[in-house]
Amino acid sequence: VSIFENTNQDITIHILHDNTLTADNRDKFNYLAGHYGQKIKFYNVDELVAEEIEAFKKIVPQVLEHRVTIGGSYRLFIPKIISEEVDKIIYFDNDVLINLDIINLWKVEIENYPIAAVSEIEMQPLFKFTHNISNYLIRSKFVKMEDYFNSGVLLLNLNYLRNNYDILINGCKFRGTHPECGYLDQDILNYCFANNYLKLSTKFNSFNAEVSDQEAPKVKKVIYYLK
Repeated sequence: VSIFENTNQDITIHILHDNTLTADNRDKFNYLAGHYGQKIKFYNVDELVAEEIEAFKKIVPQVLEHRVTIGGSYRLFIPKIISEEVDKIIYFDNDVLINLDIINLWKVEIENYPIAAVSEIEMQPLFKFTHNISNYLIRSKFVKMEDYFNSGVLLLNLNYLRNNYDILINGCKFRGTHPECGYLDQDILNYCFANNYLKLSTKFNSFNAEVSDQEAPKVKKVIYYLK
């Protein structure tokens, strides 16, 4: 709704799901998109890339016990799932609120980069006091603290990722052999691309800190990561 409410552009929503998506909820999504005159497509990841999912579970066995389900790693398979007619796509986690016209993010040119994202240190002021100590990639100097990015909002260059998918596979293998990593897809993506991505403005992924009603900040024209 927040995407549709803030744009006059024609939008196609691509929903990645598994077999738990009920027919009733699918109908609700279709109704919502139709209400706004927009398009929506559904992708049952477990069916479309079944072999890749099984391989991922073997390469990264920690995913079976992690607090985040394997659904959180579906973004890694987008280059395999989405039609080759689509060369660029915006990925959103389900805990973001879009309070700007996403055409502003869509227009960002990433022809020379695999992805665009917002660095955590820019997004969260407290990042340097916490994650640089607990984050394995940073602590072990695989990734510089200022380069580590959040994977909740991504602009993906699908042509690049399709042609260089082995980079993602190597990232998965690294994660599987380094259980010290705290995150799954986010650490995989950072291992692969932290040294080669376009840094976005924080307006495209702004941390919403927990504050009291008296301290509530003014709502801005940004994309909020809700917590």
